[in-house]
Amino acid sequence: MSKYSVQFQKGLSLFEFNKQFGTREKCEAFLFRVKWPHGFCCPKCSGNSASSFNKGKHTVYQCRCCYSQTSLLVNTLFQRSHVTLEKWFLAIYLISEAKTSISSLDIHRKLKVNHKTAWLMLQKIMSAMVEQEKSTKLTGRIEIDDAYLGGKLKGGKRGRGSENKQAFIAAVETDEKKHPQRLKIDPVGTFSRDEVKRWVKEHITEGSHIVSDSLDCFHSVTECNCSHEFHNASQMTEADKECHFKWVNTILANVKTSLSGTFHSIEVHRYAFRYFGAIVYRFNRRMNLTQIFYDLCSTTIFATPITAKELKVAI
Repeated sequence: MSKYSVQFQKGLSLFEFNKQFGTREKCEAFLFRVKWPHGFCCPKCSGNSASSFNKGKHTVYQCRCCYSQTSLLVNTLFQRSHVTLEKWFLAIYLISEAKTSISSLDIHRKLKVNHKTAWLMLQKIMSAMVEQEKSTKLTGRIEIDDAYLGGKLKGGKRGRGSENKQAFIAAVETDEKKHPQRLKIDPVGTFSRDEVKRWVKEHITEGSHIVSDSLDCFHSVTECNCSHEFHNASQMTEADKECHFKWVNTILANVKTSLSGTFHSIEVHRYAFRYFGAIVYRFNRRMNLTQIFYDLCSTTIFATPITAKELKVAI
């Protein structure tokens, strides 16, 4: 059996990462090239000439035209952070290279920052990943399924009625050979026709062909100008399930295993969407593992700054 080319990609090695981003100066040089690809540009007057000096752990640029000061970190995800830039880049590398997921405890140990800081870094980076994926829509043949994340609370209800379970939809775009291309996973309030219709309008292109089980709520996809192929899973053979739902079932199993195997606990109703967003971001870029770190760096550089208070607000 030949090797699966996607799985056996080389990616960016830790040795290569350290060689390119092992110091503050190297990180700042990369940040400068991405933020100002045509040279310094003053955010106030658009002047293209500046003097620079060190202030604490960061470099400050003073415009020679209007004399206003700025830094590379302004209007990036790193704005007002006391964590060094090389530690931010290492966190981005660890998150982008994780085959499954990575916990804040792991970041805390590897970066030598306290756990609260590690949690904030992880949430900030994942929030940028969510924002980057939000505008993309799936198209063509799409396998879709419903699922729940979370478990029974002590003294609480079992099953779908559990107070600690978050409903979510997983959808996988496939090509003409039914190979997986792109992924969407999003929490939903409930599995109702109206909620599914809202989700489909937001995340799926009109004219797509949606394949689902016979759950009633999925029949509303036809109201979004999508064709609908549904199957009664309870009456299907394993071979039929493999044919129609192979990739959405595989990905759902992998997602649940990844999250349950990595995290001790997640406040699913508040933060599940970010953990889903990180998984989706990595999956949709799995074809080029060498580039995913650089893509995530650019995503964080151009991301809207977010405060700790904003991070803790529920979706």
